[in-house]
Amino acid sequence: SSMLHVVGGSDAAIRLQGSDTGSPALNFYQGTTCRGTIMYKDTGDNFVMDSDGKVTLQTSSTPRLVITNAGCVGIGTNAVASACGAELDIFSSAGTGIVLRTSNTSAANASLVGEGYRANGDAEQVLQIVGRNKNATVDLGIFEVSAEAKHCLGSLEFKTFDGSSMTTKMQIKSDGNIGVGTATPISLSNQKSVTIHGSSVARLDMRTDS
Repeated sequence: SSMLHVVGGSDAAIRLQGSDTGSPALNFYQGTTCRGTIMYKDTGDNFVMDSDGKVTLQTSSTPRLVITNAGCVGIGTNAVASACGAELDIFSSAGTGIVLRTSNTSAANASLVGEGYRANGDAEQVLQIVGRNKNATVDLGIFEVSAEAKHCLGSLEFKTFDGSSMTTKMQIKSDGNIGVGTATPISLSNQKSVTIHGSSVARLDMRTDS
């Protein structure tokens, strides 16, 4: 049963009024313990829950964090790109970036993990990083971590767009062999190889400044 039922016009509201410099808040308690707070701190700050299940947090009248009813999260955008298959969409009118930091001053590391699933014989990527030009929405380059014939073997692939197709330009196989211009570097017994392939001329130029 409802302990408080407010009936009004099309925009029924509860008013919490503090002082000119105050921060009105709505607190949620379990017993005597406060479990959550919704607080207003400045002009244009809002926490909104839509009827379609979307949650929006905005400051200075600008959406900063959006969670859609499909579970997709948008940062800096109210139009989350869930249609692109992205669960996290970060948008900025300037540049965007992700920073992983630590306060540890002795020994620490930062990691970014992409987890896919491949079975034996499914030699496809499990992690893909794409560089895209917003002008014409063209993908210019891709870095991939891929499984090989066995699911526990991995390779690194570097791909670039040549104006017509995205092709592998360099690949580092799990055995340490490297292919440049080919996805199938030569495997030499008890040795590591660098295979360079060109459509007309293949060349390895080794030089020193001295």
